[in-house]
Amino acid sequence: MNRRRHNRQPRTVQDFVRAGVLRPVQPVSASGYTAYGTGRELRPTGAEAASLLRVMYGLGSTAGTIAFRFVPQFAGNDNATQRLFYGYVAANDRVRFFKDTANKIQCAITDGTDTASSLSAAQSWASGTVHYVVGRWTWAATADVNLDGTNATQGDASAVAAQTCDSIYVGHATTPAPTFVGPVIVSPTRKSDAWVAAIQASSGAAYQSIPRLVRDFVAVGDLLLPLVDNSTAYLRVV
Repeated sequence: MNRRRHNRQPRTVQDFVRAGVLRPVQPVSASGYTAYGTGRELRPTGAEAASLLRVMYGLGSTAGTIAFRFVPQFAGNDNATQRLFYGYVAANDRVRFFKDTANKIQCAITDGTDTASSLSAAQSWASGTVHYVVGRWTWAATADVNLDGTNATQGDASAVAAQTCDSIYVGHATTPAPTFVGPVIVSPTRKSDAWVAAIQASSGAAYQSIPRLVRDFVAVGDLLLPLVDNSTAYLRVV
């Protein structure tokens, strides 16, 4: 009998780990998690005031990109600050991704003195709706945000000195409204305009497939956080 081994294409995060493409990076700390299995799941209960995942991950001192799908459990016009993603240098937040009190999504970078922001138009979405966002920055140059496929005005960051973030926080820290986030891609590089257009195309259809995200959008050195069913972060190594 002629037996041939069929090469099965990776279909799950664990398949990519077994294939040596991804390496797990466990979170340092987390709160607001209720489900356990392959990892802690971002599923805040009504009693949880905050849901936060912290991962030690260096963003370098040149540029960065954060892209994710999120389901806000707050209205877009609630006139409140709602944190989504922050990058820290020690105890200082230097990359900020949030909805501000003017109901705009901001991608802001700061060196502690000067700050640059790119802001979306004011939002009026209903709680529980799905949205897709990409933020990009280049230290001492620019900051950009794209919400649901629409680019905002680019922020001038020429006065913002380069920073080297050593940890990232995904989710909420002190804000009361829980938000379901994921999958998330974090990169120490500024992704191209074509990359942004592709991942935002067709209402973020790429986020429906982890294999597609890994193959088409996650480069070596990038971090993938599934979060929808697994809170472990994964670094692409090959």
